[in-house]
Amino acid sequence: MAINRISGRILQDDLQRDNDLSIQGNLLYLDIGNSRVGIGTASPTSTLEVSGNIQVGNIAITSSGLESSGNITITPTGNVNMSGVNINNIADPILDTDAATRQFVANSVADATFDVSDGVTTTTIDAGDTITVQGTANQIQSDLTGNIFTIGLPDDVTINGNLTVDDTLVVDGIDIGNNISGGGNLTIPGEITANTITANVAATFPYLTDNALVFTDSTDTLITYANIRYDGTGAIDIDDVPLNIDNVQISGNNITSLDNLSLTAASGSSVVVENLVVAGNDTPTLIYFVDSAGRATTDSNLFFSGSTLNVAGTIDAEQLTVDNVTIDNNQIVSDGNLILSAEANSFVTIDNTTGVIVPVGTTAERPTDPDAGTFRWNSDANYLEVYDGTEWVALGTDVTFITSQVITGDDSTTTFTLDQEATTSGVLVYINGVAQVPGTSYTVTGDQITFAEAPQTQDTVEIRFISLSQTISALTDESGETAIRVTAADQITFTVEGTEVGNISNSAVNFSSDTPISVGSQQLGFLDSPQRVITGNTTLADSDRGGHLYLDSVGIFEVTIPEQSSVPLPIGTQVAVISHSTADITINPDTGVELYLAGNATASSRTVNSYGRADLLKVGNNVWSISGFSIT
Repeated sequence: MAINRISGRILQDDLQRDNDLSIQGNLLYLDIGNSRVGIGTASPTSTLEVSGNIQVGNIAITSSGLESSGNITITPTGNVNMSGVNINNIADPILDTDAATRQFVANSVADATFDVSDGVTTTTIDAGDTITVQGTANQIQSDLTGNIFTIGLPDDVTINGNLTVDDTLVVDGIDIGNNISGGGNLTIPGEITANTITANVAATFPYLTDNALVFTDSTDTLITYANIRYDGTGAIDIDDVPLNIDNVQISGNNITSLDNLSLTAASGSSVVVENLVVAGNDTPTLIYFVDSAGRATTDSNLFFSGSTLNVAGTIDAEQLTVDNVTIDNNQIVSDGNLILSAEANSFVTIDNTTGVIVPVGTTAERPTDPDAGTFRWNSDANYLEVYDGTEWVALGTDVTFITSQVITGDDSTTTFTLDQEATTSGVLVYINGVAQVPGTSYTVTGDQITFAEAPQTQDTVEIRFISLSQTISALTDESGETAIRVTAADQITFTVEGTEVGNISNSAVNFSSDTPISVGSQQLGFLDSPQRVITGNTTLADSDRGGHLYLDSVGIFEVTIPEQSSVPLPIGTQVAVISHSTADITINPDTGVELYLAGNATASSRTVNSYGRADLLKVGNNVWSISGFSIT
């Protein structure tokens, strides 16, 4: 039949086709007219015909038969009909592996019957007859002499059922009847029912556990408990069998008594119990003690949680040490920081009605690296002080006071410098009398205030500082070596670098002889005139007040008197200029400064000649007077 190629609608709906179809030659052939499928053949004779081997899982169907790398299991729901075809090895099967034919089974049964060889086949066994037990593997021939049936084999004989002998049964010279006796060793592999067991040497019962104790029951049957053993050396072993002695029962790992259980050791000895477990303990983490009577007791308030000891009551001890903290008498001692820690939002409370004694020490005895919040009593200053993280702050009676600062705007500047450091919430700001909103209209960091909008030139900006004044008895530096202190004798003392330089009382003001005293811009007392050696041109400075400029080298030198706005020396400033050489010194007033020689009405620069001296005195903001020797 012609084979069509697939094109257009050659295949109808549901893959319907009118003509045969071949795929890759004879790889797959569909015989539409005969409803057959061929694999490897274009002319299938069955519904499915395969020319070649079929592999399904590990089972292969080949031209030589059914093959498998493992077992082949046939599980029909009905009979398997072989249609008279023999299966290999059934006619001559291998024992316990192959199937057998009915004839083979019949022959095997016939071969297993007893034959009596006395010339006459009979079921009666008489003396002198030979009894042959035939099988496929061996034969057993035994002689019946008299009333004794003897079986002699090199192998063991196993009888699965009961063996009943009405007369005497002899096995290896052992007579077995009502009495069991033997001239040699007697071995009995199972339970024995007999009136008497006699062995001249030894009776062996292999079915019993080695060293097991043997009993007879009510029917005189020899029985044993394999878990009860006696090794003959004085020790009896009992496994998994309860032992009752009076009212004490020993079962498994338990010793139980109906009354007090006493474990008694010889005088001078002890009862040793290892790995003691308290039975029925609902809280296995409890700590147990032994009382005076030797009983295990416990306090349910003392127990372990993991590795932590929890005490729900009171600990009474002469001395308790935990890590490096020791509680002894009325003292808690630690060789490190001692920390009392409470849960979040909780407090450490000292409950009494008297008070708490804080650490007491001098300023020099302050801790070198304190944490913020450290407080102590300063015995030098006589006040309570606390470390705020940066410096020590005295604690006293707080009084609020307000200071004010006015700044001027310029329509552009938004950040200004304050007279003192503050915070955003620590100042009140008013512009033209209107309060500004902290954090919105302005912010303060240190001594800098920043406005959201630059104040205008015509605005009046006032800043009020809210401060706390404290009642203190001393002001000191960080080390305490420089301080102003109020003493118990109502004196104010002044100490600089550890040396007291003066004091004030209600009767006198006293200062050491080498300490100058200034009142305003004036200094009082007998003062020295400090010297500044000049080696070139120079300008008067504030440090030259009351001193003298000294020249002892050769050259041309000039000393400039500065204008008031550049160096604001106060009126009354005196400076001496001395030439102790052959050099001249020109005193040159700066622009806007007038210099008058005493006795002369003309303002001009002047020259201090060789080995001359001039005394300068400021008499106005930019007016100076000069006098002395050898001045031109």
